[in-house]
Amino acid sequence: MDANFKNFKIVEFDTSQGNSFFNLIDSNRERLSEYFAGTVTQTKTLEDTLNYCKVIDQRLKNKSYLPFIIIHKESNSFIGFVDVKNIDWSIPKAELGYFIDVNYEGKGIISKALAIAIDNLIKKYQFKKLLCRVNSQN
Repeated sequence: MDANFKNFKIVEFDTSQGNSFFNLIDSNRERLSEYFAGTVTQTKTLEDTLNYCKVIDQRLKNKSYLPFIIIHKESNSFIGFVDVKNIDWSIPKAELGYFIDVNYEGKGIISKALAIAIDNLIKKYQFKKLLCRVNSQN
């Protein structure tokens, strides 16, 4: 998936861009600790993050995980993340997780990116159920 909207795009996560992924996580680490605890724990340093990207690669090969990055087109910087996990292909169903950098909150970016991702997941992968836990502040 590679979809553009306004000054942004949502693309499949290229794990060779671990540095940019680390920067996104690191600049939002505290606020992500509750809902992205596993990711936060496994990305404490740049080296940890690069190793975590290798784990993500394996999960991608196993089709047990589908991560997407939201990119600001002008700066080419990572500003958000959408992931599809706990995939059960027998139904098919999965759980969605997502966040956006604190500097981009409240602008409708994650809503638009999530809508694009969900549309893609239904069309491309034929998901029947997509579950999501939402923070009460959202």
